[in-house]
Amino acid sequence: MYQPGKWWPGLIPLAALWAGGTALKTDFVEADLAGKAKAAIGALPADAVDGPAVSAAGRDIRITGTGFTRQGAEQAAKAVDDSHGVRQVLVELKALDPAKPWRFSAKHDAARFALDGNVPLPSARGKINAAAKAALPSAAVADTMKYADGAPAGFEAMAIYAIGEAAKLRDGAVSLVDGAYTITGSAPTTAVYEASVAATRALPAGMTLAKADIDPPEAKPFVWGAARAGDNVTLTG
Repeated sequence: MYQPGKWWPGLIPLAALWAGGTALKTDFVEADLAGKAKAAIGALPADAVDGPAVSAAGRDIRITGTGFTRQGAEQAAKAVDDSHGVRQVLVELKALDPAKPWRFSAKHDAARFALDGNVPLPSARGKINAAAKAALPSAAVADTMKYADGAPAGFEAMAIYAIGEAAKLRDGAVSLVDGAYTITGSAPTTAVYEASVAATRALPAGMTLAKADIDPPEAKPFVWGAARAGDNVTLTG
């Protein structure tokens, strides 16, 4: 006999079981795809995306963070899209803020080499840090540079050159404002002083000298002499 009043209450737990099973399956799929997407982005070069975050809604993946370049954003989208099971990729990457003017500075004492200003990419940051460590192996590198867009052409080479020159001087400090170069410090020897002054006249492409304040070595003891022979006077010291 057909008696719906007796069997329809049994549909309620069945519906609850179905809804719960569907939710569990959806959660599993989302977690699986999000994990694959994170792994795909993690395998990309460091210059692709800064601080990437991945979320999944069903089989759709959303990527947020900061894109260093358009190419990097495209690499991230393609890597995730190629992951098995992903239906659609939504890329919401912010562009780097431009730095106007572009600034970079490096200064050191006996214990620390401090780097500050702007840097365009993680690869450039790594090379600049390595240059500072190589120039003064005994000093710790303190890096407070910030990522920005708008680096002048040849910036990486300029920064590495400037770091090398600063390292030759006592309390050496260098700065770049766009391509304008400033160097200050004290030369430990006459040879270093002469070489440092000469280097300011042979800067890398894109750099112009704004200021050079390089102190010659202190003479201890300070010696000066003059000797006359007939009409000739010879100065020494």
